[in-house]
Amino acid sequence: MLIPKIGNSDLYTEVDLDYRPLRDLLPFKEWKKADIETRSLILRASPEGKKGWLNRFDITNLPSSDLNTIEKLWLNYSNKRFGFSIEKHIWLSVGVQ
Repeated sequence: MLIPKIGNSDLYTEVDLDYRPLRDLLPFKEWKKADIETRSLILRASPEGKKGWLNRFDITNLPSSDLNTIEKLWLNYSNKRFGFSIEKHIWLSVGVQ
């Protein structure tokens, strides 16, 4: 099954991040490297990310367009097996809120 490549114009960011490295890892199923890149992107998306971790308040204040870009990349290139929405569904299915 051919998965359409997401172009540069679809990589929306409010904080001037470069999503091309993540986009280029995912089609090759480089899940671990892509996970590490995702963590780095999320930390860079937050002004508080310099400390190397984010608390609940920091996470709720991440730019939605950046989170949507990450979600779109993961869902697209994993055939909807990975992404924030998938993780949320799993957490809710086991009773974690």
